[in-house]
Amino acid sequence: MFGSVNPLNGDVVTHLADRLTQDNFIAHLQQILIRFCKKEIILFSDNYPTHNTPKVQAFLHANPRLKIVWMPKYSPKLNMMESIWKELKDVVGNWFYPTIPEMERAIMKFFRSLWYNKQKVLSLIPFNEKYSI
Repeated sequence: MFGSVNPLNGDVVTHLADRLTQDNFIAHLQQILIRFCKKEIILFSDNYPTHNTPKVQAFLHANPRLKIVWMPKYSPKLNMMESIWKELKDVVGNWFYPTIPEMERAIMKFFRSLWYNKQKVLSLIPFNEKYSI
């Protein structure tokens, strides 16, 4: 699963994928471009290996309104999405799901609840006035 959060307004964009591949990461980036059409986008990303491949770089070159700032390696405290992943694990992770589709539905239900509750998202992410974008 891929996810991105806008720390200014609480918008969350997710992409449910069976594997963390460069193609699935590109699909997530495409979702971001569609969601924020006609806007310049600065995405802060961790250095997961599939996030910074030649294919991803070619995609970014072809989509100049999307810029990625690479966070330092091993710095999860800088990744605002980490607190949302933790909340997902707390809410969804303590249940038994007999099938993968049932687990996927629970995950999507969690994210749908965040889409309609931006204040909840903003309360989860470690962002406040001392940070500037």
